[in-house]
Amino acid sequence: MIRLFAIPYAFGSANIYCDLGNEIDTNIEVIPVEYSGHERRSNEPLLLSLQEIAQDVYSQIQNKIQGEYVILGYSMGGTVAYELFRLIKKSGKPLPKCVLAFGATEPDYPHRKADFETYNIDQIAKLLKEFGGTPQELLEEEEIIEMVSPVVISDCIALRDYTPSPYEENAISVPLTVLRGAEEIELENCDKCWRKYCSSDLRYSLVPGGHFFMFDNEGERTAEFARIIENEILKVVS
Repeated sequence: MIRLFAIPYAFGSANIYCDLGNEIDTNIEVIPVEYSGHERRSNEPLLLSLQEIAQDVYSQIQNKIQGEYVILGYSMGGTVAYELFRLIKKSGKPLPKCVLAFGATEPDYPHRKADFETYNIDQIAKLLKEFGGTPQELLEEEEIIEMVSPVVISDCIALRDYTPSPYEENAISVPLTVLRGAEEIELENCDKCWRKYCSSDLRYSLVPGGHFFMFDNEGERTAEFARIIENEILKVVS
């Protein structure tokens, strides 16, 4: 059994990977990670730095790191995966067989600089619309926007203030696969910039779709990406 630790995108929760767990090969155990303050951990504090988020993720999985495993991070989760790899390496625990970064910008990508701490409900709704992935009907529900606002603000702050750990010392030293949606608007130099953060084999590809390509059409493409993940794992497992 190969374990797949799955890290969600910003504002997301562990349940985004439910369909993947149902579609993927039974020899792969999908273990979704929940961020502190998100969804079923909503009673815990929100974290305002990606290093703290990575440390929290590490604390969740450290006792499950055994045998063969891989890490999947989507969007912000890809950056968290980079910081998580550093922590695993520092701990002396076995490294993952590979890292999969889907929809993920390179760690030193300059994220939006804004005073997210002061954002009101309308600004949060606009921000969610720009990011995509949130159904229009939910964007029109003020109570829902108000409920998710603290999560949105905290994740935006974490991205805004993030400075990656130096890649010279912390480059991902196992195979890294980066997939981006061909319709994403900010792809320039992504391939080249990710290569700074990987000292092993890097496979960079564009796939049809936008930023949330894996979740397009209400999850109709989940099986497609389950096969892609299976193929990437087959390349590296013994």
